Amino acid sequence: MYRLAKMRLYSYTDLIQLRVVNTLRDNRISLQKILRSLEYLQSHFPEIKKPLLQLKFLTDGETIFILTSDQKEILDALKRQFVFTLAIGEIVHKLRGEVMSFIQKVKEKVTVEGKEYEVILTPEIEDGGYSVVCPALRGCRSQGETKTEALAMIKDAIQLWLLVGLGKVPKLGLVVPS
Repeated sequence: MYRLAKMRLYSYTDLIQLRVVNTLRDNRISLQKILRSLEYLQSHFPEIKKPLLQLKFLTDGETIFILTSDQKEILDALKRQFVFTLAIGEIVHKLRGEVMSFIQKVKEKVTVEGKEYEVILTPEIEDGGYSVVCPALRGCRSQGETKTEALAMIKDAIQLWLLVGLGKVPKLGLVVPS
């Protein structure tokens, strides 16, 4: 009998954290040591909610060190020792490029005042949600947390864009460029 596997969805920040763990593993740090380090950080620094995102890790292949806000202090999560740094920024930059190659813009149709408009939805990798643009109406763009919200917001933006074009904008004390 076969069991169907569930598809897991990961956020951009989840992917960064997984990449950090993978990079530590590539530098010969065991998962047990990584978990012990994270447990230590959670118990002694509860204000740090996502240590794999917020901190800079250092390793010598044997233990994990954390660079503190004071550049002269290095926190040894397992034992005391001097080491080299692991630049998380490079990992994030490289991962961003890899993720961007998978991002697909989605074309949708929306109807406003009886007319159909093509809009393009683009997922926002860092902040989440979607940005949406209506290419037929110069400068008409919006955003939303979900696809549904982004589509509703672009409909509102299209309506406002059309009102501005017809000069039917209510007087709000705003100057409307011509």
